[in-house]
Amino acid sequence: MNATDHRCKTCDWLVRRLQEILGADGVLADADAIERVTRACVPFRTIPSVVVYPSTSEQVQAVVLAAVEADTPLWPVSTGKNWGYGARSAAYDGGVTILLERMTQIVHVDEELAYAVIEPGVTYQH
Repeated sequence: MNATDHRCKTCDWLVRRLQEILGADGVLADADAIERVTRACVPFRTIPSVVVYPSTSEQVQAVVLAAVEADTPLWPVSTGKNWGYGARSAAYDGGVTILLERMTQIVHVDEELAYAVIEPGVTYQH
């Protein structure tokens, strides 16, 4: 078995594990879909191996643990709509891009002290 064979088996294991954590609708493993979702307007292009959509902090924790076990880098993105900040295109090929756009809860707003606790997918529209 060469390194490529091992990496493919690890990738297959990681995709299955991520689907267990997030469900089938929380994991993109299709190359064409991944390319579309992570497309950016920067002069270089990188493509992740997997894109995931967690909706809770517990899911994020489980994704991180699975990626660590698979020795796979992570690229977290809130909504990926800030050009230059939080682009969906990672700084490296391969890895797991974590899109946090499903995490949209406004947890707490303190008007007296002027702060809010929000999840990473909250937008101005929310």
